[in-house]
Amino acid sequence: MKPGDKLAMYGGFAIGPHNLYTGIVPIMDIETEDEIVNLFRSKERVFCLIQNQEYETLKNKGLKIPLYLIARRQLGCIVVALVSNK
Repeated sequence: MKPGDKLAMYGGFAIGPHNLYTGIVPIMDIETEDEIVNLFRSKERVFCLIQNQEYETLKNKGLKIPLYLIARRQLGCIVVALVSNK
């Protein structure tokens, strides 16, 4: 990520601790599919932490949004994906 890039979280994550660790304030809290679709259609580069299951669902829906997988990691009992629109 570069300075000025935006970070969002989708899928029930607690945002507070991530503000501390990343230094990015605010981290956007995305709650609905419509919000994530609008976010990824943005002209600005955005990143989003999302549960892998949600990423796979969005990818397979044919929403015609730019959705690129950057990284995927196991965090405790869930798999998290970092995705971007560019």
